[in-house]
Amino acid sequence: MPTTTQNLCYNCFSQLESPEGPCPYCGFDLEENAKKFPVALRGGTVLNDRYIVGRVLGQGGFGITYLAFDTQLQAKMAIKEYMPGEMAARVEGRTVSVMAGTRADDFAYGAERFREEARTLAKFIGHPNIAGVSSCFDENNTSYFVMDYIEGVSFKSYIANNGGKVSVDEALNVMIPVLRALTAVHAGDSSTVTSPRTTSTYPRTVT
Repeated sequence: MPTTTQNLCYNCFSQLESPEGPCPYCGFDLEENAKKFPVALRGGTVLNDRYIVGRVLGQGGFGITYLAFDTQLQAKMAIKEYMPGEMAARVEGRTVSVMAGTRADDFAYGAERFREEARTLAKFIGHPNIAGVSSCFDENNTSYFVMDYIEGVSFKSYIANNGGKVSVDEALNVMIPVLRALTAVHAGDSSTVTSPRTTSTYPRTVT
């Protein structure tokens, strides 16, 4: 278990002898992850005096989702950050800053919708097809919420690994639980977006 943010693998969170190069345990390469997601928080950043930020799990138009390690519970979590790339930029490696003053209202509106999404998903803790939200907080001039981290392969990766297509039965096995989850969530008027990139094929859907 991590005792310091130095010399950690930010995928498996094993303690390393040296931070240079890929992790000898899981093969994760921090520098490659940083190059792929240059706007993301750097691995090892600590949020809310509790969560060690790990690799980027995914990035969309309005946010970035990270793997993280909860130092209180000693468990992996997923953390979603409100980071609308079209209207904000990262300053000094941490702070989110609105690019133009005229977009401040749009940024604030989006942040409130983001927090609303967290409050809606928090109502579904224990749902078999929805990653539960356990906490939310503001930091770095933006908002975050903490979700269950569900081990699995995204549906997008699963399709790619199977030659770019799947059978009807395979598609239904994934999409029926997704549709049930969406029906439950959108009954609460949430702005949650689900896509093949954010849908896990096992053991349950990651929203």
